[in-house]
Amino acid sequence: MQPRSALRISASDLKVQDRVVACESWAVPPPIHRVPVELIRNIFLLIKAIASPEEQQDNPHLGGIRTWMAVSHVCSRWRRIALETKDFWTYIPLRARNLGSTQLALERSAPLPISFNIGYRFSMQAKYQEAAMLALRELPRARELYLWLDNGKSKDDDAAREDFVNTVDEALYSNPAPLLERFESAKGYHDRCLFLGQVPQNLRVLMLRDSEQSSISNLLQAPLKSLQLLNCEIKVLEILQAQQRGAP
Repeated sequence: MQPRSALRISASDLKVQDRVVACESWAVPPPIHRVPVELIRNIFLLIKAIASPEEQQDNPHLGGIRTWMAVSHVCSRWRRIALETKDFWTYIPLRARNLGSTQLALERSAPLPISFNIGYRFSMQAKYQEAAMLALRELPRARELYLWLDNGKSKDDDAAREDFVNTVDEALYSNPAPLLERFESAKGYHDRCLFLGQVPQNLRVLMLRDSEQSSISNLLQAPLKSLQLLNCEIKVLEILQAQQRGAP
């Protein structure tokens, strides 16, 4: 019969062995780490592509990040893959509370085409305006551009929004958008021609309201696949002629 001290040592040895086995099991990478990087990258891009408009907004339950971007916070490997995938960052977030996210997305996506939307109901927030202007400086890279309108809560809000709208309009009038494929705007354009009067040759979807033909005549010459105009002063025959001129 073994003495008690020997038994205690044996028990201690067993505990040490258990720890060694546990450490060895922790060292085995999980199955997801055996998935090729290119496949994970494609999954990330698919999640981003099918994200709904609601998912593209800031999610307070995920620390203020967008739902589809949460995959970049799962583990260090996924984070590294996301950071190395420029396409993942081509939707530019405009956030009133975090200007850095706009700057990072613009940097990480460069020089690829980008998409962003500007909501005029946030016009009274200085940080949001600054984020929007950062994105508009990259207008030559814009592939999709959405501008939407909402009434302010007071006359002061409406006045602040009007100033912001004018600033955005000036950027749209004064810069080309050669890569633009989709342009949707809930406000009207008058007197001056958008995008320096140049025809965005990639433009396929155009949705406008309350605009004069003189301001959008260049857009009507693009090879459009979808055209929606609401309360616009447009001559249908001239639209058809413009489409014929723009046809290859």
